[in-house]
Amino acid sequence: MQNYKNINQDLKKAIANFNFSQAKELMKKLEVMLQENIAADETRLENNESLVCVEINEKIKDIIFFAQFEIEIKTRGNENWKPLKVYLDDKRNTPDGYFRVFWPSQMTQILEEFEVEEVSLDHDLGDDDIGTGYEVVCYIEEKVYFNKDYVVPVMKTHTDNSSARDKMQRGINQILNMKK
Repeated sequence: MQNYKNINQDLKKAIANFNFSQAKELMKKLEVMLQENIAADETRLENNESLVCVEINEKIKDIIFFAQFEIEIKTRGNENWKPLKVYLDDKRNTPDGYFRVFWPSQMTQILEEFEVEEVSLDHDLGDDDIGTGYEVVCYIEEKVYFNKDYVVPVMKTHTDNSSARDKMQRGINQILNMKK
């Protein structure tokens, strides 16, 4: 049985070669692997044993997410290309025109790899171990600090957490001041 790292390499090659049917088959393999890992960890949990697949499962989820994302981008066609608007939230419906992400790590990877016109950030994402929307603000602030030419996307917040919204807005204001 292939491990997820080998499948990921094959998946990247398939996407690079625009072989999306092969890419989808490889993503299905990863999804099966993910389900098997989850079942194995549930059994371990019932037997009061240590969970071993949690970290691997998070990596597999990210691999699947970004493969789907890259396929979406590549199948859009140049005539439909436009910068992305990305929405970070764990519960709310995604507004029209936005691509949704659930975790700060997904948002920062998208910011690394694609031109992003706008981000809309929630703060509380259901699991503080996964992170918060504030981490994305800090990530962009660091990018601007080390690269004055970094193109900052329009940044919005949509969190119900008023103290976190204020903290995020202060970070956004700092970024805008650094760009002056």
